[in-house]
Amino acid sequence: MVTISLERMRFYTCQGLHPEERITGNTYEVSIQADWNAPDDPGDIHSTLDYEKVHELVEKVMAGSQLLLEEMAYQISVSLRDHFPRIKGSEIRVCKLNPPLSGEVARACITIRKKY
Repeated sequence: MVTISLERMRFYTCQGLHPEERITGNTYEVSIQADWNAPDDPGDIHSTLDYEKVHELVEKVMAGSQLLLEEMAYQISVSLRDHFPRIKGSEIRVCKLNPPLSGEVARACITIRKKY
């Protein structure tokens, strides 16, 4: 099994449950891990995940209009699986930095793990 990770990708987007979040926006961090069976030829670019394409797929989801971190993480998971059928499992972590709460909170995060 091989695991590829892209960690703490940052996106600024106007998503969230509260109307003011959809106006003012916020910064989010996304980390992904994707597992698949080791390729026969580890030097073959076609037998691995294209990091740029992974980032592009995550960016597309983060540009959407989801209300919840859970929905963002789920959509990223589905997008990765649809685009890379060799994936056997994934872990997606989405964090909202400085969420609008009554106290000081550095980040609110959700992590989902999927096996395919």
